[in-house]
Amino acid sequence: MLKIAICEEEKCIGNKVRPVLHKYLSLQGIASEVNSFRSGNDFLEQGTKLANYKMVFLDIKKDDPDGIETARKIREIGKELFVVLTSGSEYPGFMTEGYKLDVFRYILKNGEDFIADVYECMDAIIGKLNGLSPWQGYFFNEGYRAVALERLLYIESHLHKLEFHVLEDGWKIYSLYDTLNKIEGSLINNGFVRIHQSFLVNMRYMQAVSRYKVQMDNGIQFTIPRARYNRVEGQFVAYKGGVRRIDDIRM
Repeated sequence: MLKIAICEEEKCIGNKVRPVLHKYLSLQGIASEVNSFRSGNDFLEQGTKLANYKMVFLDIKKDDPDGIETARKIREIGKELFVVLTSGSEYPGFMTEGYKLDVFRYILKNGEDFIADVYECMDAIIGKLNGLSPWQGYFFNEGYRAVALERLLYIESHLHKLEFHVLEDGWKIYSLYDTLNKIEGSLINNGFVRIHQSFLVNMRYMQAVSRYKVQMDNGIQFTIPRARYNRVEGQFVAYKGGVRRIDDIRM
């Protein structure tokens, strides 16, 4: 299921984007879900549910650059979501800011080629999706499944049974018999950190590390043993700093 978000305050303009997307997706035979949000902030309030989306159309205005601010916050979370800026008028300054934030396309809603531009944008995104994110295959007790690592929130160990908490169309849990010691090596280079003997967590969804606790952006908290705290905090700071430095380099 391809999930797409449209963030536009002007209802009439939002209604202009939605039918074009539905027409394209229908012609291509792509199963999809298109959700509308009144603002970028409304979209960001989805928290960990953002991982369910593959692309977002953000509206920007000359006197209210909500789309730019939303794009910046999205990039603090990760680089996987395709961001498309839309506008009713040409604002070269916002185009420049958008490129700094690795925005995928800038589409003029009142342009003569609006439909063709949306179709071209969708063609390009669909063409890139297969190679977008690392995947890892596991033989779960529920059957074999390939998991997108960007959607793997954390792994919890119960003796020799591991529970994979995955963000798909909702929160799913898959299990298998193994140890975190064996699984950890294949994930630490993909943004995961061992915060506890029983927990391997995706730093993409960690909001803060303080007072021997990890705060996840969906409200869950994990305790960090004193012996691991400095290492976990250091890895988290380095990870968040690395995300910001990538954006700085693009600037």
